[in-house]
Amino acid sequence: ATLSSVLIQRMAPKARKRSKSTAGSKRKGKGRRSQASTLHGGHHDDIFPLVLTSATQELFGCCADEDVTKKSPYKLLKKDDIVQDMKTRAAVSDFSPVKQIVLDYPEEEMLLVFDADFRYGQSFYLVLTPEAKRRILK
Repeated sequence: ATLSSVLIQRMAPKARKRSKSTAGSKRKGKGRRSQASTLHGGHHDDIFPLVLTSATQELFGCCADEDVTKKSPYKLLKKDDIVQDMKTRAAVSDFSPVKQIVLDYPEEEMLLVFDADFRYGQSFYLVLTPEAKRRILK
């Protein structure tokens, strides 16, 4: 077998897998909630695990183990401040993975939670719905 025929054989199954996953995502993709769910590995639709750099933590006053702690993990962030950060820092903004969800969020403040135990895989998560924000804060 020539090198090109071996490469073609190895690449063919990947192409088939890719087309199947595309079909699967079309079935799931009925809107923002299912998209958000697939974005963060099937966690609850109303949260999104985030990595926040120390610069972002300082900018938003949510420094881990200082401003937010295991005992007091909640921080309300002004939606306008998040939007401004996404405009200023664009793709470099830690909030860029949830840009559209932030833009569509109907209230003025979003809830950020310090996840000290990495329950959802990152040190923070953003609450994506007003209903979940109220439920968590109760």
